[in-house]
Amino acid sequence: MINIATLLLIWIGVGTWSGDCGVVLRASGYNEAVSTLLCDVFKAAEAVRKHANVTEELKDKIKVAVYGPSYGAQFTEDGRLSSGNRFISGTQYGRQTVCEYYNRSTRAIRVNGAFVENLFGTFVCVCTPAVTSRHETLCGVLHGERKRTWLGNFNGGRVGNALLQDLWQNVISKCTSDLQNYEDDMTRASKLYLALAAVRNQIPIRRAGEKLVYVLGDARDLRGCSGRDGKDICAAYEYALGRLGIPWEKKLRDLLPELFTQVDNTRETKIEHTVPSRPPVPGTTNSPQPPLSREVPVDEEGEPTVNEEPPGDVENAVAVRGSETQNRESAGEPLEETVKRSEGSPTSQRTDIPYLSTDIHKGGSPRAKPQ
Repeated sequence: MINIATLLLIWIGVGTWSGDCGVVLRASGYNEAVSTLLCDVFKAAEAVRKHANVTEELKDKIKVAVYGPSYGAQFTEDGRLSSGNRFISGTQYGRQTVCEYYNRSTRAIRVNGAFVENLFGTFVCVCTPAVTSRHETLCGVLHGERKRTWLGNFNGGRVGNALLQDLWQNVISKCTSDLQNYEDDMTRASKLYLALAAVRNQIPIRRAGEKLVYVLGDARDLRGCSGRDGKDICAAYEYALGRLGIPWEKKLRDLLPELFTQVDNTRETKIEHTVPSRPPVPGTTNSPQPPLSREVPVDEEGEPTVNEEPPGDVENAVAVRGSETQNRESAGEPLEETVKRSEGSPTSQRTDIPYLSTDIHKGGSPRAKPQ
């Protein structure tokens, strides 16, 4: 039986990382739709970072948006947290503090929204159960399959790695289990664009006091992303003048023009390198051959002499050409057409290589360049 002290601890949100199975209490099957949105962005971003032929600088920028900067709440690719210099040792930080990116006037401004600045930390806020119920789900995973819960506070940023490993294995790793490394780079870039657009189009706007906020999570009767009663499991961002205030989404979206440009240039280079060239004739080289030399007869004073009588084969050649001309004229074939046709090979035609590239139009969507 759960005692009163445990229930009070859960309600006021002053808790710690719980042990195996956590507290068995009522929880709702939430956040499946939002976890799909996050999963699609994570998968697309990792596909570009790991497989696309782009610069290392661009890949590093994508990694910062996904896992966080070194000076803040940075997560590793194997599901651990390196909190940087943002958290003060010995200080208790609540789940609501690190999962809400809009209350910038508090004393915890240095850590306010620290988790949800990056995509991985947003998963932590949205898909880590506050309490467990063996008959409910969160982010599509049964609570009975989870080994850790996040009730409230944590000390100095020392987040339990066991909980993060549980989140990594049960939720995030499934997003990258089917990464296609045979896709072309333009497909990868387009999938990232579409995944980010889905987040912008589907995220709801809620009211928090006098402010409007974006909320990632099925939070009903929202009292903040504290996870206090097993419902308020979410990530929240400030809504300002119609601009989307999600840091990791904005970072990735701002990289799209550079990403499409690099992918576009790579495609152009590949096309240029694959244009077929005429193979050399066997037994010949590409180096220029020296001109043929011939002996010129000279007279006694050293001046070149001219043979007034043409060789016998020249007379025969002239006779043959004359008969060919007469035959063509008698057959009704104009001589001019014959000359024109003989000036070039009928099979030597210029081949245009079709090229299709993608650019970003004013609204941010890819478009095809004209031919």
